[in-house]
Amino acid sequence: MDKSQHQEIADILWERLVAAFNDEAKHYKTLYAENGYGESRLGSIGPVEDREVCRPDWWRELGGEALIESVEPPKNRQIFGEGVSYEGLDDYWAITHLIENAHQGEQLETGKIWFGS
Repeated sequence: MDKSQHQEIADILWERLVAAFNDEAKHYKTLYAENGYGESRLGSIGPVEDREVCRPDWWRELGGEALIESVEPPKNRQIFGEGVSYEGLDDYWAITHLIENAHQGEQLETGKIWFGS
């Protein structure tokens, strides 16, 4: 996948993330107060107006993998162990870092968004 494809997918995911982040705020205080961590599909933690989202959670929730696979077939994504292969992770990292670098701490409609792993 080339850089222009990474940017195209990053733009799609960012639009989805903004919408999901703002929508989540409608019920976030209740979810967070009653259930604690782990109730957010974006992996959000912190006060509603200053939330950190978890990279693997928002990636999964917003269909990042499906967008990559629409451009390229799945690749080996073995992460741990002897003879580690990082093949296929390049697209994930490139796309998530484009989003995170461009939007870290950005003020959205319902609060600031921060990115965590």
